[in-house]
Order: sequence, then structure tokens, then C-alpha cells
Amino acid sequence: MSKEIFITGATGFLGSNLVKKFLSNKYNIHALIRKGSDKSRIIDLKNINYIKYQESCLKNFFKENKIDVLIHTACNYGRGKESNKEILDTNLNLGLELIKLCEKFRVPLFINTHTTLPRELNIYSSSKHKFRDNLKKRKGPTKILNFVFDHMYGPNDDENKFVLFLIKEILENKTIQLTKCEQKRDFIYIDDLVEAYFLAIENFDYSSSQIFFEHEVSSAEVIVLKDFVNELFSQLSKYNNLKNNINFGAIDYRKGEQMNISLDSRSLNLIGWEAKTNLSFGIKKVINSVLTSR
Repeated sequence: MSKEIFITGATGFLGSNLVKKFLSNKYNIHALIRKGSDKSRIIDLKNINYIKYQESCLKNFFKENKIDVLIHTACNYGRGKESNKEILDTNLNLGLELIKLCEKFRVPLFINTHTTLPRELNIYSSSKHKFRDNLKKRKGPTKILNFVFDHMYGPNDDENKFVLFLIKEILENKTIQLTKCEQKRDFIYIDDLVEAYFLAIENFDYSSSQIFFEHEVSSAEVIVLKDFVNELFSQLSKYNNLKNNINFGAIDYRKGEQMNISLDSRSLNLIGWEAKTNLSFGIKKVINSVLTSR
């Protein structure tokens, strides 16, 4: 019997890739969408049940349907000059509404998507940490699985995200002002990340008395950000006659900048997961996708 999966943020980068993965494995997909959501990433996919984000629609949906797993990926980074209230509504209040519905209607598993950013860095990170704090206090009956990873990347990501933004700026020979880029980062390729979610659901132990669980997702290939940027430029320069207009140290680090990252994927390794896409090959796939679409 097919499982019923409810996904928030289904039109986003991570959410749309999760939708494709679970559809290909015969899961039934219910996707929460807002009015005006850009469905271009999943527009060609069939058999998706779209649920409008309205309080009455949500309650009626949970009342009338038996959901096996809710995967919560919806978030607001605040990159579009959204107000603090808008960011909190998405990153905290929506999640609280959903976990309460899951508990009321006895959804077996709620999966949350967290962040490695420090709590006090900005309103985005503080709202994500507040929600995780709440999840850790829940008493059930819904089990909670929290995913933590650093920087996902891959083809068809948002153009304002770090990797795609850099590629576009480099290809246009623009001057790029960066910090010294001494930060260490753990870039995880989207296919590897999606596989982690999939295997976690397939192998979840519902018999445990524990309510809150957590998986950290690491590529096992932590890299200094400057080296990542240089690798990106090096690969791009093979395809185009480019000038290196990258100015490291031109701007200061933001207050509270995270300089190191340490993630441990042993809990995922125990269920057969490991990152399969090395950074150089992952970058090559993203570049090929960008060049093909130009």
C-alpha cells in the first residue's frame, strides 16, 4: 500500500526534488502551496494533490485524509525584503500549526528541515531554532525527525542562492566583492540530500519510545569557502574566456559569521546512506545545467 506524504515547500528547490523522488517510488504526494506559488519546477509532474494554504483547508484536509509522513521544507530566508512577521509566520508559526495538526490527527512522522546557522545570526536562523526548541519538547504521539545540513546545491536552484549567483556573476565577468572566505563549509549535493530523506523514511523505527530524533547530513568533504569559489571559477574558465574579477577580502564578515562547520552522518550511515557526489563533480553538473539553459 502506498504511503501518503504531505510536503510543504514543494515548489522550492529541496521540496520539488523530494516530490520527484517520492513520486518515482510510488508514494502519493500532497503538496501545500500558497496563492501565487511558482510551480514551474513541478508543473509537468502528474498525480500531485495540491492543498491551498488556508487554515480551513488545512484542517479539513487532515480531518479527511490519513497522512503517513509530513515533510516540512517551507522556509523564508528573508532575501526578498520580507518583514520579520512574514519570516516568523513561515519559519515558526506555520510549523507550529502543522505539528499540532499532526498530533491531533495522529500523523505517525513529522520531518523538519533545520539549519546549521547560529541562533542569533539573523531573524531566519533564530526563528528556525525556536521551532526546533519547540519540537524537542513535544510529547507525541507524532514522532519527529529533524534534518540538519549546511549548504545544499545542485541544478535548478534559486538564482539568488550562493552557488548559482556566483556562476552567473562569473559568466558575466562582473566584479565580485567577497569576504576573505576563510569559512569552512559542507556542501551537500541535492541528490544525496534527497536520498537521505528517502532512506530515513523507509527505515524509520516507529516502535521506539523516543519522540525526537535528528539526522545530520554531511558530504564528508568540508572545504574552505575560498577553495570552493576558486574551484568554481576554474571549472567555468574551461568553457568561457573569463576574467578573474573575484576580490577576496573586499568586504567584512557579517557579525556572528560561522567560521567552522562539523556535521556527523553516522546515524544515516547506519541505514545505508552515504554522500556519493564529490564536490568537483557536483560543481561540474551545476555548471553544465546553467550553460545548457543559457
